[in-house]
Amino acid sequence: MRVFLSWSGDYSRQVAAAVKGWLPYLINEVEPFMSSSIEAGTRWQAEISTQLEATDFGIIFVTADNQAKPWLNFEAGALAKSVSASHVVPLAINLGLADIENPLGQFQGQILDEAGMKSIVRALNAVAQKPLDDGMIDKLLSKWWPELHEEVEAIKSGPLAQTALIQAERPEREILEELLATVRGLDRSQRSISHDVDQLSRQARVDIRSDPGFTRHARLLGQREFNEFVNLRMKNRVDLDDYVTSVGPGGYSIWFRSPPNRMARRAIDLIEREIGAEIIVDVNPKFFNQIQEINEEDTPDEMQ
Repeated sequence: MRVFLSWSGDYSRQVAAAVKGWLPYLINEVEPFMSSSIEAGTRWQAEISTQLEATDFGIIFVTADNQAKPWLNFEAGALAKSVSASHVVPLAINLGLADIENPLGQFQGQILDEAGMKSIVRALNAVAQKPLDDGMIDKLLSKWWPELHEEVEAIKSGPLAQTALIQAERPEREILEELLATVRGLDRSQRSISHDVDQLSRQARVDIRSDPGFTRHARLLGQREFNEFVNLRMKNRVDLDDYVTSVGPGGYSIWFRSPPNRMARRAIDLIEREIGAEIIVDVNPKFFNQIQEINEEDTPDEMQ
């Protein structure tokens, strides 16, 4: 059983590493994965995508200052698409459950204490191929919890924990570059899908949209499908470079470079009716400017 451990910043990484080494003592078939496990030379983005698709359970290591980090929320959204929402658990390290903000706050979280870890271990055991009885889980937890508790307390009293509330773990530029790489990957996938969609006749598209089951299926759109669906509706209304789509725990979102025109707003209304869900619209020119700067730096001089 694969368990994806999501973290952001050295503080939560240390705690995630401690839990990674501890979980198999309680449930032997657990195979924890965290991005620091990726071998040198491996394409990290492809490896993370593969792990996210194959995972059975996700634990998100949340601190007071990393819960708003884009990459942590991106992985949470990807986990929510891969497994049941009940199998995605934010683990609060140095804050209370009430302090976890949306979109992470939409999941059922746990505190990093004995009771919280018991809940997580029991949830893992419930989806194991060969689950143990609750009595055995309690005995194993009584035996191994003190070891994890001691290691976590040592991390909490260390220098990283003392500076975690006032120091950003990852530079904003690094996060933007990771997000840009993800968007580029989605765009490549979208172009491949677009090639197939363009082969459909106009009548075939009408048949798809008039299918009574279309709205029901559209509710299950993932990132790739939602992106393709929006591009189809926005065609000839908005330049594809002027918006970015996103699917996460908070639902469907579209980020625009500038306020959408009337035709774009009508398209958004149409999309909302067809998928049966509200779309969050945000205008963020700064985000697009930063992406453009990164693109220009990635372009060889002779091509500029």
